[in-house]
Amino acid sequence: MFWPFVQVRHSVLGKALLVFGVGLYLYYTAWILLTPFAEPGHPVQNLFPSRVYGLALPTIGIILLLSVTAGLAGVLITLEKLR
Repeated sequence: MFWPFVQVRHSVLGKALLVFGVGLYLYYTAWILLTPFAEPGHPVQNLFPSRVYGLALPTIGIILLLSVTAGLAGVLITLEKLR
């Protein structure tokens, strides 16, 4: 009797994460595509941070993701060899 409620919560969480991810993707795409064509004083420029962060943040995120993945793989390989 407990499992259907867990599945419903997971479904709601999955949908919330999907909406968040799509929203973040649309915001990032608008940021990268709209800001180069807007004048420096245009109100659209106030909606987004500097374009420098548009490339720096995803690059840092990818580097961190790859580092964590490689570190986890290294730990798992080491633990497997110790067995």
